[in-house]
Amino acid sequence: MNTPNKHLLIACTFLALIFSACIGIPADSPYPDISFTPKSVMSATGRASAVGFAIDGKGYVALGRTAYKSGQLKDCWEYDPTPDTWTQKANFPGKARVKAVGVGLNGKGYVGMGFDINCPFYSDTAHLKDFWCFDPKLNTWSRKADFPSKYTDACISMVYKNEIYVGFGFDGWGFSRYFFKYTPEQDKWTELNWFPGPERVGGTMCTDGEKVYFGTGFDTYNQNDWWEYFPATDMESINKNA
Repeated sequence: MNTPNKHLLIACTFLALIFSACIGIPADSPYPDISFTPKSVMSATGRASAVGFAIDGKGYVALGRTAYKSGQLKDCWEYDPTPDTWTQKANFPGKARVKAVGVGLNGKGYVGMGFDINCPFYSDTAHLKDFWCFDPKLNTWSRKADFPSKYTDACISMVYKNEIYVGFGFDGWGFSRYFFKYTPEQDKWTELNWFPGPERVGGTMCTDGEKVYFGTGFDTYNQNDWWEYFPATDMESINKNA
Protein backbone atom coordinates (compact mmCIF):
# COMPACT_ATOMS: atom_id res chain seq x y z
CA MET A 1 0.00 0.00 0.00
CA ASN A 2 1.43 3.37 -0.95
CA THR A 3 1.90 6.03 1.72
CA PRO A 4 -1.05 8.35 0.78
CA ASN A 5 -3.53 5.46 0.82
CA LYS A 6 -2.12 4.20 4.10
CA HIS A 7 -2.58 7.62 5.68
CA LEU A 8 -6.15 7.81 4.32
CA LEU A 9 -7.01 4.39 5.80
CA ILE A 10 -5.63 5.39 9.20
CA ALA A 11 -7.60 8.67 9.14
CA CYS A 12 -10.85 6.90 8.21
CA THR A 13 -10.39 4.30 10.94
CA PHE A 14 -9.71 7.03 13.50
CA LEU A 15 -12.85 8.96 12.47
CA ALA A 16 -14.96 5.81 12.65
CA LEU A 17 -13.77 5.17 16.20
CA ILE A 18 -14.62 8.73 17.22
CA PHE A 19 -18.08 8.46 15.63
CA SER A 20 -18.79 5.19 17.46
CA ALA A 21 -17.76 6.71 20.77
CA CYS A 22 -19.88 9.83 20.20
CA ILE A 23 -23.13 8.05 19.45
CA GLY A 24 -22.61 5.92 22.56
CA ILE A 25 -24.70 2.92 21.45
CA PRO A 26 -23.03 -0.41 22.28
CA ALA A 27 -23.49 -3.09 19.63
CA ASP A 28 -24.97 -5.47 22.20
CA SER A 29 -27.17 -2.92 24.04
CA PRO A 30 -30.36 -4.56 25.44
CA TYR A 31 -32.22 -1.23 25.33
CA PRO A 32 -34.20 0.12 22.37
CA ASP A 33 -33.02 3.28 20.69
CA ILE A 34 -34.45 6.47 22.15
CA SER A 35 -36.47 8.55 19.74
CA PHE A 36 -38.63 11.67 20.05
CA THR A 37 -41.91 12.09 18.17
CA PRO A 38 -43.64 15.49 17.93
CA LYS A 39 -47.12 15.62 19.47
CA SER A 40 -49.89 18.20 19.46
CA VAL A 41 -49.11 21.65 20.86
CA MET A 42 -50.41 22.38 24.36
CA SER A 43 -51.59 25.95 23.71
CA ALA A 44 -50.70 29.03 21.73
CA THR A 45 -48.69 30.31 24.71
CA GLY A 46 -45.14 29.11 25.25
CA ARG A 47 -44.03 29.04 28.86
CA ALA A 48 -41.14 28.40 31.24
CA SER A 49 -40.85 27.51 34.95
CA ALA A 50 -44.20 25.62 34.92
CA VAL A 51 -45.16 22.48 36.86
CA GLY A 52 -46.10 19.08 35.46
CA PHE A 53 -47.63 15.97 37.00
CA ALA A 54 -49.46 12.80 35.96
CA ILE A 55 -52.83 11.40 37.07
CA ASP A 56 -54.28 8.09 35.83
CA GLY A 57 -52.36 8.01 32.57
CA LYS A 58 -52.86 11.66 31.67
CA GLY A 59 -50.37 14.51 31.92
CA TYR A 60 -51.01 17.95 33.38
CA VAL A 61 -49.14 21.23 32.93
CA ALA A 62 -49.93 24.38 34.91
CA LEU A 63 -48.58 27.80 35.90
CA GLY A 64 -45.30 29.21 34.58
CA ARG A 65 -44.59 32.40 32.67
CA THR A 66 -44.27 33.83 29.19
CA ALA A 67 -41.27 35.86 28.04
CA TYR A 68 -42.65 38.98 29.74
CA LYS A 69 -42.31 39.87 33.42
CA SER A 70 -46.06 40.44 33.62
CA GLY A 71 -46.68 37.13 31.90
CA GLN A 72 -47.21 34.79 34.86
CA LEU A 73 -49.84 32.16 34.08
CA LYS A 74 -52.60 30.43 36.09
CA ASP A 75 -53.97 28.06 33.46
CA CYS A 76 -53.94 24.26 33.71
CA TRP A 77 -53.95 21.82 30.79
CA GLU A 78 -54.65 18.10 30.57
CA TYR A 79 -52.94 15.92 27.98
CA ASP A 80 -54.53 12.63 26.87
CA PRO A 81 -51.90 10.59 24.98
CA THR A 82 -54.37 8.24 23.29
CA PRO A 83 -56.04 10.83 21.03
CA ASP A 84 -53.02 13.16 21.40
CA THR A 85 -55.18 16.06 22.59
CA TRP A 86 -54.94 18.88 25.13
CA THR A 87 -57.93 20.12 27.14
CA GLN A 88 -57.90 23.26 29.25
CA LYS A 89 -59.05 22.66 32.82
CA ALA A 90 -60.05 24.99 35.66
CA ASN A 91 -57.52 27.74 36.35
CA PHE A 92 -55.31 27.50 39.41
CA PRO A 93 -57.11 29.64 42.06
CA GLY A 94 -54.03 30.94 43.87
CA LYS A 95 -51.63 33.61 42.66
CA ALA A 96 -49.91 33.09 39.34
CA ARG A 97 -46.32 31.97 39.93
CA VAL A 98 -43.15 30.34 38.67
CA LYS A 99 -40.96 27.52 40.01
CA ALA A 100 -43.73 25.89 42.06
CA VAL A 101 -43.92 22.16 42.85
CA GLY A 102 -46.46 19.75 41.38
CA VAL A 103 -47.05 16.01 41.91
CA GLY A 104 -49.78 13.48 41.23
CA LEU A 105 -50.94 11.12 43.99
CA ASN A 106 -53.94 8.77 44.28
CA GLY A 107 -55.96 10.36 41.50
CA LYS A 108 -55.32 13.97 42.57
CA GLY A 109 -52.80 16.66 41.70
CA TYR A 110 -50.99 18.73 44.34
CA VAL A 111 -49.53 22.10 43.40
CA GLY A 112 -48.08 24.92 45.47
CA MET A 113 -45.21 27.03 46.74
CA GLY A 114 -43.16 28.92 44.16
CA PHE A 115 -42.28 32.56 43.52
CA ASP A 116 -44.30 35.62 42.44
CA ILE A 117 -42.10 37.57 40.01
CA ASN A 118 -44.34 40.64 40.29
CA CYS A 119 -43.31 41.17 43.93
CA PRO A 120 -39.98 42.60 45.17
CA PHE A 121 -37.39 39.83 45.06
CA TYR A 122 -36.53 39.88 48.79
CA SER A 123 -40.09 40.37 50.10
CA ASP A 124 -41.92 37.68 52.05
CA THR A 125 -44.96 38.12 49.79
CA ALA A 126 -42.93 36.94 46.79
CA HIS A 127 -42.31 33.52 48.32
CA LEU A 128 -45.61 31.65 48.30
CA LYS A 129 -46.55 29.00 50.87
CA ASP A 130 -50.06 28.02 49.72
CA PHE A 131 -50.71 24.42 48.67
CA TRP A 132 -53.63 23.18 46.56
CA CYS A 133 -55.27 19.91 45.51
CA PHE A 134 -56.70 19.42 42.01
CA ASP A 135 -59.49 16.87 41.43
CA PRO A 136 -59.57 16.05 37.69
CA LYS A 137 -62.94 14.28 37.91
CA LEU A 138 -64.66 17.33 39.42
CA ASN A 139 -62.31 19.80 37.70
CA THR A 140 -61.97 21.70 40.97
CA TRP A 141 -59.18 23.01 43.20
CA SER A 142 -59.23 22.99 47.03
CA ARG A 143 -56.75 24.68 49.33
CA LYS A 144 -54.76 22.58 51.77
CA ALA A 145 -52.45 23.35 54.70
CA ASP A 146 -49.77 25.91 53.91
CA PHE A 147 -46.17 24.80 53.52
CA PRO A 148 -44.40 25.39 56.88
CA SER A 149 -41.24 27.02 55.50
CA LYS A 150 -40.40 30.36 53.90
CA TYR A 151 -38.02 28.63 51.46
CA THR A 152 -40.50 28.10 48.64
CA ASP A 153 -38.67 29.18 45.47
CA ALA A 154 -37.45 26.26 43.31
CA CYS A 155 -38.02 23.48 45.85
CA ILE A 156 -37.79 19.81 44.92
CA SER A 157 -40.71 17.40 45.31
CA MET A 158 -41.57 13.73 44.88
CA VAL A 159 -44.05 11.06 45.97
CA TYR A 160 -43.13 8.12 48.17
CA LYS A 161 -45.73 5.61 49.43
CA ASN A 162 -48.78 7.91 49.55
CA GLU A 163 -46.93 10.90 50.96
CA ILE A 164 -45.43 13.96 49.30
CA TYR A 165 -41.88 15.08 50.06
CA VAL A 166 -40.83 18.70 49.54
CA GLY A 167 -37.65 20.49 50.53
CA PHE A 168 -34.71 22.79 49.96
CA GLY A 169 -35.57 26.04 48.13
CA PHE A 170 -34.72 29.74 48.34
CA ASP A 171 -36.31 32.61 50.30
CA GLY A 172 -34.69 35.60 48.62
CA TRP A 173 -31.83 35.74 51.13
CA GLY A 174 -30.44 32.23 51.29
CA PHE A 175 -30.75 28.54 50.45
CA SER A 176 -32.29 25.77 52.56
CA ARG A 177 -31.58 22.25 53.80
CA TYR A 178 -35.09 21.83 55.27
CA PHE A 179 -37.09 18.77 54.31
CA PHE A 180 -40.80 18.01 54.91
CA LYS A 181 -43.42 15.41 54.07
CA TYR A 182 -47.13 15.99 53.50
CA THR A 183 -49.77 13.39 54.43
CA PRO A 184 -52.96 14.02 52.39
CA GLU A 185 -55.28 12.00 54.66
CA GLN A 186 -54.40 14.28 57.59
CA ASP A 187 -53.71 17.44 55.57
CA LYS A 188 -50.54 17.68 57.63
CA TRP A 189 -46.91 18.69 57.08
CA THR A 190 -44.18 16.98 59.12
CA GLU A 191 -40.63 18.32 59.38
CA LEU A 192 -37.97 15.68 58.72
CA ASN A 193 -34.25 15.55 59.43
CA TRP A 194 -32.30 18.29 57.75
CA PHE A 195 -30.26 17.32 54.75
CA PRO A 196 -26.61 16.96 55.93
CA GLY A 197 -25.06 18.24 52.70
CA PRO A 198 -24.96 21.79 51.29
CA GLU A 199 -28.23 23.72 51.02
CA ARG A 200 -29.42 24.40 47.46
CA VAL A 201 -32.19 24.96 44.92
CA GLY A 202 -33.08 23.15 41.70
CA GLY A 203 -31.85 19.71 42.70
CA THR A 204 -33.10 16.37 41.37
CA MET A 205 -34.89 13.70 43.42
CA CYS A 206 -36.17 10.26 42.39
CA THR A 207 -37.11 6.95 43.99
CA ASP A 208 -37.11 3.24 43.17
CA GLY A 209 -39.97 2.63 45.62
CA GLU A 210 -37.73 1.88 48.59
CA LYS A 211 -34.84 4.30 48.53
CA VAL A 212 -34.67 7.93 47.47
CA TYR A 213 -31.82 9.47 45.53
CA PHE A 214 -31.05 13.17 45.49
CA GLY A 215 -28.38 15.50 44.19
CA THR A 216 -27.18 18.28 41.88
CA GLY A 217 -28.61 21.79 42.13
CA PHE A 218 -27.24 25.25 42.79
CA ASP A 219 -26.10 27.21 45.87
CA THR A 220 -23.94 29.98 44.39
CA TYR A 221 -22.05 27.15 42.67
CA ASN A 222 -23.40 24.20 40.69
CA GLN A 223 -23.45 20.98 42.72
CA ASN A 224 -22.76 17.47 41.39
CA ASP A 225 -23.03 15.39 44.61
CA TRP A 226 -25.39 12.40 44.81
CA TRP A 227 -27.07 11.08 47.98
CA GLU A 228 -29.23 8.20 49.19
CA TYR A 229 -32.08 8.63 51.68
CA PHE A 230 -34.33 6.12 53.49
CA PRO A 231 -37.80 7.64 54.07
CA ALA A 232 -39.11 4.70 56.11
CA THR A 233 -36.78 5.59 58.98
CA ASP A 234 -35.96 9.21 58.00
CA MET A 235 -32.32 8.18 58.15
CA GLU A 236 -29.64 10.69 57.28
CA SER A 237 -28.67 10.66 53.66
CA ILE A 238 -25.57 8.76 52.62
CA ASN A 239 -23.22 10.61 50.30
CA LYS A 240 -22.74 8.28 47.35
CA ASN A 241 -19.73 10.35 46.24
CA ALA A 242 -17.86 9.73 49.48
